[in-house]
Amino acid sequence: MKNDFKSLRKAILERRGDRAFLKLMANGLGEDVVEELVSDFEKYSDGNYHLIAPFRGALDRIQRGNEFKDRMREGLCKRNEPLAQLQAWYADKKSGKVVYARKQIQKRFMHLDYADQLKLMRTMLNGGKTERAWCYATLRKWWSDELVGDVERVWNAHHEERCSWLFSRYMPIDIIRKYVDELSVNSNYYNLCKCLVGEPWFTVDKEKLRQVVDDYKYMWIMSQTKEGLTSEEAQEVVFNRIAYTYKYLVYIRAREKEISLVHMDSSIVNLNRWTSIADELYMCKLPNMDKMFSSMCRMGLWEDVEQFMKFDSFIHDDFLRIEGAVLEPKFSFRTGWVEEYSLEGEEEPWEWLFKFVQYYVKQFPSQYKSLLVCPHNVFGDANGGYFLTGYLADKAAMDGGIMGEPFSESGSDDNLPF
Repeated sequence: MKNDFKSLRKAILERRGDRAFLKLMANGLGEDVVEELVSDFEKYSDGNYHLIAPFRGALDRIQRGNEFKDRMREGLCKRNEPLAQLQAWYADKKSGKVVYARKQIQKRFMHLDYADQLKLMRTMLNGGKTERAWCYATLRKWWSDELVGDVERVWNAHHEERCSWLFSRYMPIDIIRKYVDELSVNSNYYNLCKCLVGEPWFTVDKEKLRQVVDDYKYMWIMSQTKEGLTSEEAQEVVFNRIAYTYKYLVYIRAREKEISLVHMDSSIVNLNRWTSIADELYMCKLPNMDKMFSSMCRMGLWEDVEQFMKFDSFIHDDFLRIEGAVLEPKFSFRTGWVEEYSLEGEEEPWEWLFKFVQYYVKQFPSQYKSLLVCPHNVFGDANGGYFLTGYLADKAAMDGGIMGEPFSESGSDDNLPF
């Protein structure tokens, strides 16, 4: 073996100037031989960097490859500890493996026997805040009625919002009734209404519900109640949805100086399809407006839906008449690219939508003009609500008069269906 190594070393030294040969040689040798060559060459400090470098590089690659293989082998062949051992580690706070045991138990939870799952869930519910948070998330997709008492006890002890989500989903009605006032907070009130809307003793707080849900969800909940909504209340919800769209577009225009697809929230404005511009200029095509109309029909407000559709069509036709053109070019809302315009200029389709919504809100019936005022920061701008309100109320024009007068009291409602 020594003679073989000496012969190899001699061959390398004889061709020390051939860097390509040295690289090929280094890559073809095993780890032990390369390591011995590097160790041998490093003994001599005669400036042989180009001689040593290929072998150092080869040794590094071999060692990194071996480390990777070891990690892969460890991951593939890892043996799970017995569940009893993990439980013992988790229970013994001095074991030094509490966190490891907890993670392993949670990772395996869905694959355990039901009896073990029940025992572990009760243990975790009695744990700290981190354990309870995991329990709340897991119980939303894995539930057992045997845990009703445990969840009620945890709620009484901690009153955590995520725990309240479980009540409207799984807990018995008689238990929910005991804590209905405590549970009626924040967004959980909507879930509570969905659960209790059919109960004779439960009354929906309209104002509270409108503060935590979208208009169409509010309309759906109210359609499930005996009282429902009056004609005036339902119309106010519909026009509020349009006013919200207008305020959102004004906010985007003020923030981005333009309106395009990349700035849009599809839950508020969604034009993501092939169609003509004219066919899209209807407020009845806003996202979820169809759901609102369905809820209105469920409450027997057929005539109000018909009136609004007439109003919507009237504004659409009037806008096209004033613009003096038929908007028929085809375009992709996904890219904003336009094949052909029959209009003067080359404004983006989104700008036509913005113009239409501006014109629309000017024609609002007088009783709904106040919906256009934005008293607080509804879109989360860093400058606060005054930023948006300023554009709505204080600035009569923007970019050469594009904004116009959004909620002027001038004009008449005589021509409108409402």
